Amino acid sequence: MDEILNNDKINTSEEHSPHPFFIVGSGRSGTTLLQSLLNKHSLVSIPPETQFFTKGRRAVGDALQKNRVTNRDLFLNRLRAVRYMKNLEPFFQQTRLVQNGDVQLNDFLRDVFFAYSVSKGKTIWGEKTPHHLWYWRRIHQLFPEACFLVMVRDGRDVALSLSETPWAPDNIYTNAYRWKHECRIREKLCDSLGKDLALTIHYEDLVTEPEKTLRKVTAFLGLNFEESMMKDHPGNNEVIHDHEWAWKHRNVSKITASRIGRSRETLPDELFRRLTTMLQNELKDAGYDFSDCSIRGLWGELYRILLSIYSGFLFYGSYGVRFCHHRLNAKILGSTSKA
Repeated sequence: MDEILNNDKINTSEEHSPHPFFIVGSGRSGTTLLQSLLNKHSLVSIPPETQFFTKGRRAVGDALQKNRVTNRDLFLNRLRAVRYMKNLEPFFQQTRLVQNGDVQLNDFLRDVFFAYSVSKGKTIWGEKTPHHLWYWRRIHQLFPEACFLVMVRDGRDVALSLSETPWAPDNIYTNAYRWKHECRIREKLCDSLGKDLALTIHYEDLVTEPEKTLRKVTAFLGLNFEESMMKDHPGNNEVIHDHEWAWKHRNVSKITASRIGRSRETLPDELFRRLTTMLQNELKDAGYDFSDCSIRGLWGELYRILLSIYSGFLFYGSYGVRFCHHRLNAKILGSTSKA
């Protein structure tokens, strides 16, 4: 490790892996589980989530929009203060920004991720932050060679799971509206990038048929499937920050399908029917069955609209300025011209 950190050789972007990838999706959709599985591949390394385009964005200022670092020391000091970047801080010195004065932000990030991968004895880097789904356009502009692995899970189970975390609202309607909105973002990502750069993976497939699903994922990434990815799974807690352990510890336990359909088993029948009615269009588009539990007909459609409006008010009331700020910044960064 020390040898790697003290190595003066900098790998240029041409020497970096041509297959970096980003794992995105709604929170509580299985992104950490997929990250943990892929991290067991002999060539792949994915650090704990960085939140660079969300929390990191506030620290680096307009460097993210301009793809240019104008004040190196200020940029690095601010980035060091971001809790989610602590695992990558030792590799800042391995970048062209530090050693050669290169000011391109995307080159800095490539260098950091690649140096982290090399420290693990691997050559292909990935990044996993669910909320980076909102910033997919800017990520694609900065890393046009990168692929996106887009995790999807039943929105009713997502809403319930979010309500049980310490960082999301406990109102299930609020979380259902968030999933509903992120479905539209996911659809835009997949439609815009196409099948060559975006692969949708269902959480339910990953936990019921993990080997089959991983074979599909590795083939998409141009990698060979390795049996080691399934052996003693997962047992890889390198993908989890210490402060996240309380709500992510299941991802280093045995894969289980027991959490599929938890919302149907846990929520009162009437609440489950309301959620299903509210999300029925998005559930249908994502391939989930709702035929036996939604409110149908004209009244069902009216009820869906009213529930969506109600949930929208709750959502904006809970996230307020933060949501609008993310949405505006994602739009601004996404419309930034050529990186």
